[in-house]
Amino acid sequence: MQRGFHSHYNLEQVLVAVAGRIIVNTEMKNGEKQEFILDSPKTGLFIPKMCSRKLQYSHNAVQMCIASEEYDENDYIRDYNEFLK
Repeated sequence: MQRGFHSHYNLEQVLVAVAGRIIVNTEMKNGEKQEFILDSPKTGLFIPKMCSRKLQYSHNAVQMCIASEEYDENDYIRDYNEFLK
């Protein structure tokens, strides 16, 4: 399953794969792209604000997210062209 395809204006997160495997593809505003594989609860991935992400989950994946802010729909950037501005 794939999720993500968004970024945030202010929210920062740490993602942890508690079980299974999560492939995280990130893109910064300067165009820098990276891929990370989370497959151990001993490793967390920091996602800064204004970082677009796409996540692909194995069938048994369980993710923990530590967030810097409470949920706010207005903080999401779901349009890729808006992210690039």
